[in-house]
Amino acid sequence: MFGVNPDNCAGLDGNGISDKTDTKHIWSGPVNEERERGENTDTSAEREKRRGESGERGREREKRRGERGEREKRRGERGEREKRRGERGERGERGREREKRRGERGGERGRREEDREERGGERGEREEREGEEKRRERRREREREREEREREEERGEEEERREREREERGRRRREREKRRGEREEKRREGGGGEKRRGERERGEREEEERGGGGEREEEEREGEEKRRERREEERGRRRREEKRREREERGRRRREEEEEREGEEKRRWRRERRRREREKRRGEREEEEEREGEEKKLKRREGERGGGERERGRRRRSKDERGRKREREGGEGEEGGE
Repeated sequence: MFGVNPDNCAGLDGNGISDKTDTKHIWSGPVNEERERGENTDTSAEREKRRGESGERGREREKRRGERGEREKRRGERGEREKRRGERGERGERGREREKRRGERGGERGRREEDREERGGERGEREEREGEEKRRERRREREREREEREREEERGEEEERREREREERGRRRREREKRRGEREEKRREGGGGEKRRGERERGEREEEERGGGGEREEEEREGEEKRRERREEERGRRRREEKRREREERGRRRREEEEEREGEEKRRWRRERRRREREKRRGEREEEEEREGEEKKLKRREGERGGGERERGRRRRSKDERGRKREREGGEGEEGGE
């Protein structure tokens, strides 16, 4: 056995079988004869030693190769990261371009809004000028109507005054005629001498005999005169009342026309205000639709580019939320069942 313990030999099992060469009894046969002759001094231990060393070197190589593989792997991962970073950079560049275009569009929208505000301001100034001119015209119109009413009232008062003067003149004329008649009668009575006085006395006696007929005639004349005066006064009063009603009717029609004009002006102003509000709402709706369209196009481009991580994350969160909701509802159902 040459002092070799097969159990201690590297790479040999207890039966002296090498796990590498599959050779039995390497310590017997020609190998021992060569060793006895001094030709082959290589023992199995040495061979195994060298084999172990070569195995160690192989393991070192494998280790280095593995490390190199790890480095290559890391380099590949780094390359992947660089690639993704490049893609992100490209996406970032596209995003910056998109933001730039959006900013340009926003600038254009801002300019459009400024133009719209300028136009609205010019329209407002124009409407303000027109409104001021119309207010001045209405003030002038009201001033003219007020002056017309005052002139109408003055005319009415003048007519009433002339009517009263006419009635007064008629009354004085009637009094003068009455006095003239009385004077004529006295003159006839006083200027005829005894004969006329006798005739007058005879006439008075006849009147007395007839039962005071002369007095009745006098009373009838006076009553007729009074009735005539009352009729004249009544006629004047009716004329004045008729004129007053006409003035009131004209004033009422004027006021109704003025109220109608003011109502039409207010209705027109309300229509203008509603039109401006509709235009404002339409502009806001168009801007909102434009923003929504930009957002939809942006989302569509992100989806086409494959960058829908946010959408997938949102769907995953929504799914998790639905699962938690079902669990809560299930727990509540069990509690209710209990």
